[in-house]
Amino acid sequence: MTPEVACGRLHSLVFVAGLAICVSCADRPLTSSVPTTVRISAGAVGASFNSPMSVALEHVYGTLPGVSVRTVARLGSDPSVEMLERGDAEIAISSADVAYAAFMGRLPDHPAPFQRLRAVALLERQALHLVAGGKSSVRTPQDLKGRAASLGSDRSASVLTATLVLNAHGLDVDRIRRETGARRASLNELAGGELDAMFLLAPYPIEPVSEAVTEGARLLPLAGPPIDRLIREYPFYSYMTIPRGTYPGQSHPVQTIGVSSILLCRADLPDDLVYILTKALFDSLERPTSPLARFRWLDADGASATPIPLHAGAARYYRERELFP
Repeated sequence: MTPEVACGRLHSLVFVAGLAICVSCADRPLTSSVPTTVRISAGAVGASFNSPMSVALEHVYGTLPGVSVRTVARLGSDPSVEMLERGDAEIAISSADVAYAAFMGRLPDHPAPFQRLRAVALLERQALHLVAGGKSSVRTPQDLKGRAASLGSDRSASVLTATLVLNAHGLDVDRIRRETGARRASLNELAGGELDAMFLLAPYPIEPVSEAVTEGARLLPLAGPPIDRLIREYPFYSYMTIPRGTYPGQSHPVQTIGVSSILLCRADLPDDLVYILTKALFDSLERPTSPLARFRWLDADGASATPIPLHAGAARYYRERELFP
């Protein structure tokens, strides 16, 4: 286990200890009363791809008897958490910080808590990439004051994480010429010098960063007292190290912060169904040919340390594995 993984688990476990866990009826036996269709919230309408994790989950859950799975696209820029809250999906993949903000009523456009969100499992770790253009003099987040930077697609997890990082460095995003356009447009502007930097939240390596550094961009570290304070305030963040050689020409490891993606479900789903989905998720990891085997951060030991309450069906699975009190 790497130090950053151990650190992330410790922070998450400390954080989750203070939250109420929804475990009523967790010991009910399995029944056959499961919905025939499970909708997975994935990429936005018009996107050219779904996330690799959602594709893998659709494959794994599609093999369950009596369960029909289909992926549904997000409407415009609606986060997956909003689709769950509206009842437009049964499960969704989000980021732990977005899930926490939604559950606590801290999303910028939604001040009311999301009542229908429950957690199933922490998934893979995502690293926040801060990439400075080859024509830019930016070396640290503080250098972005008055500069043009892309924080990610509007209302995405990248925007939330980047905003908190900038705030931790004493920068108000209103003092930055903020761009929230499509990733391709941001890459073109970064290469052309119209953007000084861009933030991307994703597991490494990610192709847009590889493309950017090939064209002269630089991957900048995120570390020091401001990040230390951010991690203390929001323990679902932790330090991560992007190893040397992850990206073309990267001769040294780069320290940054990371946050786990999270599998969510609606609170009103039957306990039996969520138990089955949770068990299938981790049973599949034991098969080398599973489409989930490629996700190196995914394991059952720390998956229950979620920043919002677990669904009772998921809690039942972790109890049976003695991974949850």
